[in-house]
Amino acid sequence: MRTEYSLDIVGKCPVGGCTDVYRLVLRASRCIMCEAIVMAVTIATAKPATQETITMDLAARLNCRAETEGVHSGVLTRVVCGDEG
Repeated sequence: MRTEYSLDIVGKCPVGGCTDVYRLVLRASRCIMCEAIVMAVTIATAKPATQETITMDLAARLNCRAETEGVHSGVLTRVVCGDEG
């Protein structure tokens, strides 16, 4: 089985304090409760953090592959962390 979840998340840049919106895609070889995803995102974005840090945090918390994509300072960035655990 392979599951995929996607949602938009909002983070705050630790450098300039601006708000960044990322498209988050999670991939796993098992079911992840949507409530667990929402809780993990809430925790990962509670404080200012880089896109890379948020993506690593979500991959570790949810034990899955996490991908984020977003534009910061005019640069489109895609970050991929973790395996489809």
